[in-house]
Amino acid sequence: MTRQFLLECLEESEERSHGNIGRRLATAPTTEAWGMMGKEWQGLIFNLLKYDAENNSASSGKGKKRVGRRGGRGDRMMMQQWDLEDIKSLLTGESDADYRLATLLMHKAMMGEDWDNNWNTILNQLRSQCESQGVHPVFHSLASTFQPVLGELGVYDSVEVEIDDDADWLESCRIDASDCELLTELLKPPL
Repeated sequence: MTRQFLLECLEESEERSHGNIGRRLATAPTTEAWGMMGKEWQGLIFNLLKYDAENNSASSGKGKKRVGRRGGRGDRMMMQQWDLEDIKSLLTGESDADYRLATLLMHKAMMGEDWDNNWNTILNQLRSQCESQGVHPVFHSLASTFQPVLGELGVYDSVEVEIDDDADWLESCRIDASDCELLTELLKPPL
């Protein structure tokens, strides 16, 4: 479900930014889906957007920037930080291979020369897992959007996402809507 929130966050920030990469970075944390994601997923999407904004050739060299009386304007989001999941936990973690691979690739892009080449063996293991098991469709969207960092995730097969229906809850929805007690019982969290 979190992966769906990640996709919704990315799509909504794309829509609200109208193609402006810096604005896309600023709008992502204000989406509804952002608040529903875990910290590690927020870190992944934010750092992907930030890396894209910093390394995009179209946004650099804009010319004169407006400067206010008390200093520069804008680019406040470039100073924000949402941390990615720790490398050590990703290397030994039990998370899904596609998430671990994407996050480690983001770490590798951000670290540059500081990347430990011994970690490449884990990357290769995760790649072979993704090749055999496939990746969630969200990672295909991320691969096309963030080609320089996650482009390789687009190569792997996409797994079909199963929607889990709660038959008991659906059956409990068959109530008389005018009965307030049954209605309040039905709408009590968790839904």
